[in-house]
Amino acid sequence: METTASATARGWNVLERDGAILWRQYPFGGGLATTMVFRGAGDGLIVVSPGNNIDEGALDELSDFGKVVALVASNAYHWLGQPFWRKRFPEARTFSPAQGIKRLSKKMPDVKVEPLDALGPLLGDRATVADPPGFRVGNAFATVRGKKNIAYTGTTKIDRRDFGMTFGPLLDGALVVGNDIAITIETTAVEQ
Repeated sequence: METTASATARGWNVLERDGAILWRQYPFGGGLATTMVFRGAGDGLIVVSPGNNIDEGALDELSDFGKVVALVASNAYHWLGQPFWRKRFPEARTFSPAQGIKRLSKKMPDVKVEPLDALGPLLGDRATVADPPGFRVGNAFATVRGKKNIAYTGTTKIDRRDFGMTFGPLLDGALVVGNDIAITIETTAVEQ
């Protein structure tokens, strides 16, 4: 897979250069999370789950693909990268699933957090960002079509108790199990 010609330690993974479909992992809480970037309407770049540990050089590289116009918090708990990205791209608008707006507005009181419905005009005709029903914190699932690629990313959190898993979280001498389970789905399909 092509990567950006980075002077930084790690560039962006480029699924499609012409269509500006990129992704990059970043460390988060002992694991990895993914930031996905794609070009929407005009030369506007949409950033889904903007990471909080991405170096400045990687942000510089995005100017080769367009202008960052939207930062999408994929749910009420994916906000940590927003202040860093907003400092660098102050004109970018912030979007979230409706269920996350109240929480995100408390975490970022100086930021207007808009519902995903308002993102529509910025997406263009080859991308969707949907918030399927049934999630307590809301979840933005993004799909973008390229000439020969399709990329999809989504993150959600479920409560194990909703699925009948009611055993006690603390067992003598055993691993402590929390109630929340984070699920991240990242898919890329390439026409061959």
